[in-house]
Amino acid sequence: MSSAIGAGRGSVIASSGTADARRDRVLLQGRGRSSRAVKRRLDILSMLIIAVPMQDSIAFMISDVSRLMRRRFDERARTIGVTRTQWRVLKCLERGEGINQGALAETLEVEPITACRMIDRLAEAGLVERRRDPSDRRAWRIYLTERARPLLDDLGQLADEMLASALAGIRDTDQARVVATLQQIRANLCDASPAKDAANG
Repeated sequence: MSSAIGAGRGSVIASSGTADARRDRVLLQGRGRSSRAVKRRLDILSMLIIAVPMQDSIAFMISDVSRLMRRRFDERARTIGVTRTQWRVLKCLERGEGINQGALAETLEVEPITACRMIDRLAEAGLVERRRDPSDRRAWRIYLTERARPLLDDLGQLADEMLASALAGIRDTDQARVVATLQQIRANLCDASPAKDAANG
């Protein structure tokens, strides 16, 4: 009889222990989900805290102004059937006709095959032409056609209009200060090297 009672008590204790273990697991799971939810909220809050000052940072502003200027120019250039990428190629050639495809790709900061495709499309449109390099018959040099020159004039006028719109309400003296500041930033970045950056921490 006593052994039966002992066995009964043992099963009650065992079942009670199992119930406690289940309850502990549920509590721990709940705490885990809660801590993950809290962490997600903190991550979102941190992102918001970082994003607010970033919108006022000079690096963000330079990037965003550049993005908006490109967009506004694209909108204007499309009215005469030209993309900003094509305009960049034509402008590079205007500044240095006779450049070879490799040098043009380097100037545009694109892969040589990408530059080749750009030139192909412009050649099909009658805006550029390839000529053999007299010093290297395997190489080609790129030149503008007469058809491209009035188009460049039109694109230049569109660029001037876009810039005038962007600078509306800004005094000449303020524009000059912005230009001087940007020139200094560019000079700092051109002079920067990994060794100098490491030395400066």
